[in-house]
Amino acid sequence: MFNLIERFMDKLTIEQTNNFALKNGINLNPEELEFVFHFTRKNWQQIISNPRILNLKKYQHIFSDENFIKIEKLFNEYSLKYSGYL
Repeated sequence: MFNLIERFMDKLTIEQTNNFALKNGINLNPEELEFVFHFTRKNWQQIISNPRILNLKKYQHIFSDENFIKIEKLFNEYSLKYSGYL
């Protein structure tokens, strides 16, 4: 499973990141989108290895209040849904 995720992440584009956010009701401004894209590309291995190490509150200042709430909810939903597969 890890190899599959790694190949996907190697080809991930900022447009795909934005489309995923929009699909989930999150309308990121350009700075938020840049941050999410680069943070995800840089840290995905640590996040999927142990999602509990990610303290989203540490990055709250980067996002609008509305987006932060949605991101936090989405992260928690996906962590619960897929943690058994990782």
